[in-house]
Amino acid sequence: MKKTCPLLFSLILTMTCFTIAIAQDGQIPAPVSVTIDSYKSIQELPQPGWVIKEGESPLSIQDILKGDIKDGQILEVDPNKKIIKHFEKYWFAVEFVSEVDLHNWLMHLENSYTGFGFTNNFSEIRSYAIQDGQLGQSGITGSFVPASQRDYNSRHTQSLLNLSLSSGSSTILWVHIKKNDALTDFFPKLTIYDPSIALPEYTLEKRDLILLGSYLIIWILSLIMFFYLRDRTSFWFFVFLTTANIQFLTGWSSDPWTPLLYPENPKYGLYFGILAAIINVVVTLQFYRVFVNLPMKHRSLDRFMIWTIIVLFFSGFLLPLSIYFENNALVSVFMAIYGGIFLLSGIIYFSLKEPLSIFIGLALVVVIIPQLVPLPFDYNHISITGQLVIVTIAVGYRFILLFRERLQVEKEKKDLVIDQNTILEKQVAQRTAELSQSLDNLKSTQAQLVQQEKLASLGQLTAGIAHEIKNPLNFVNNFSEVSLELLDEVKETRIKSQETRPRTEEDEIEDEILEDIKANLKRIHEHGSRANGIVTSMLQHSRGGSGKKEPADLNALIKEYVNLSFHGMRAGKNPIDVEIELDLDKEIKEVPLVREDFTRVIINLCNNAFDAMRSKLDLAGLEAYHPKLTVRNKAVKSPTGLPAGEAGDLGVEISVEDNGPGIPDEIKDKILQPFFTTKKGTEGTGLGLSITHDIVKAHGGEINIVSQFGRGTTFKIILPMQG
Repeated sequence: MKKTCPLLFSLILTMTCFTIAIAQDGQIPAPVSVTIDSYKSIQELPQPGWVIKEGESPLSIQDILKGDIKDGQILEVDPNKKIIKHFEKYWFAVEFVSEVDLHNWLMHLENSYTGFGFTNNFSEIRSYAIQDGQLGQSGITGSFVPASQRDYNSRHTQSLLNLSLSSGSSTILWVHIKKNDALTDFFPKLTIYDPSIALPEYTLEKRDLILLGSYLIIWILSLIMFFYLRDRTSFWFFVFLTTANIQFLTGWSSDPWTPLLYPENPKYGLYFGILAAIINVVVTLQFYRVFVNLPMKHRSLDRFMIWTIIVLFFSGFLLPLSIYFENNALVSVFMAIYGGIFLLSGIIYFSLKEPLSIFIGLALVVVIIPQLVPLPFDYNHISITGQLVIVTIAVGYRFILLFRERLQVEKEKKDLVIDQNTILEKQVAQRTAELSQSLDNLKSTQAQLVQQEKLASLGQLTAGIAHEIKNPLNFVNNFSEVSLELLDEVKETRIKSQETRPRTEEDEIEDEILEDIKANLKRIHEHGSRANGIVTSMLQHSRGGSGKKEPADLNALIKEYVNLSFHGMRAGKNPIDVEIELDLDKEIKEVPLVREDFTRVIINLCNNAFDAMRSKLDLAGLEAYHPKLTVRNKAVKSPTGLPAGEAGDLGVEISVEDNGPGIPDEIKDKILQPFFTTKKGTEGTGLGLSITHDIVKAHGGEINIVSQFGRGTTFKIILPMQG
């Protein structure tokens, strides 16, 4: 590109100097000569070798006939170069040497670019016939000329001039053309017609038919896609193709709208075509923005693209203004903005490095590069077709992605339904198992409650039996005491009687017998008193207390009920040998307790310890394991936050420690819950430790569990010393 510019500049400068030199000489080259020696309904004319380009000073036919082109330039016509520029006026001449009569014929200036509402983009064409140096017939036509003023009004073209030639005559036809369009073009092709036999009809070329058909097919597909997907992207794709079709129709040479809608103002068609092009360019950028999903993925870039669309839309109005004011600078400004925005947008979309954005970047490059870089062929169809193909492929690729996503979503939904069904089945099975377990628990609880009722009945029966036993025991104890007193009296009487006579062997035997009787009576009274104490404790335990705390000898209570629990275990089924160690603080005297309730705490903890050690003994055996129960107490600080007193008050700690199997961590937090038990069947109610916990809390204390699995468990009870 850098090498091309200096060459072009040098060529233009040389041509300018050459044409200026010709203009300064005032010499107009001879016109191209055409000899018509036979009659043909359509004849193509040779292309003139030069044109006169008007300068700032307008030229008239009189100036041309005088040979005065003022500040104009004479340019050579090259069939392969675009020399007709917008907003410029040109003169050229054709000499007709006719050997036949041609009456009311037409000459057609066929331009290579045509548009909707202006099938020829020459805004005004004037012809002047010169015979023998005299001005004869003149005519006018053009895309901006009202239909009523044209030489010949055709629906297909606005570039027909009247032409009449006499046999044996020589006529020079001067043509003045004015171009009011925003495109540079080649020199027009010249053809003469006999309107009574043939008229210049525009026939769509094969490439135009293919392109138009492709646009229509894709447009219909886009409409179907929109109704199927109903999303923003498919909507804007449909709008994009609709505006693209309208813009394509604005380039269709056969224009039925201008003579129907605005025959006296045909330039409206040009403005409509420009507006359609502006809207299409704006809609194209908007569609690309939505297609790549900039609003969701790249918001900062999306804001930038919105501003570029706004700038491009408003800058598009420079084109109709340039035609109205015939100002080429406005066209240059628009093309700079248009080219810069499309090129920058293409680079941005390429930089995103996403499949869809790369497609869009390529489409933008295909559209803009041919308009920025001079190409040796007609690029208009290539850029439009290239863009259509690339965008269609991109939309198809996106549709495939959406289809795959929908399949994936459907698959995920099916998998989710299967997973949910599996989870639901598992939950149903789990709930069924839980309900079954709950039913088993209810049955077990029912059995335990029945057992509790039996135990309660047994307790009542025991209380009755103990009450009945207590009366005979009272007689035994009382009469043993009376008998001892009688023996003492007998012994005193015998001592007095023996003072008056000597002792005999019989006296010795009688004294020994009396001593044996007295010792037996003492044993009877001792064991009777012990039995009476046991019966009294049983009555107290079965009846329950008043719930009122009273000072109790804690050490004596622990000894008595640890011993009672041990003998109860030994008297039950599966007794075991247990070493019992009592480590009691002698300084602890009386502690405020509800005696009848707290005895249950000692018995429950000891019974649980015996059961735990029995289970470990069954596994380990007598030789490997020796059960041991240790009960301790000591003075400590009372627990904080308890209702018994302020933190720091004197309290007592009672610990019941066994060397059984210990408690697993996963159930340590559950064992104080009601009805939780690890015992099988009806062996345990699950209420012992729960009742123990409630009793300790009622005493204003707390219970803690320290356990090492496989090594043993210690229950620590802390009670306040003050009631």
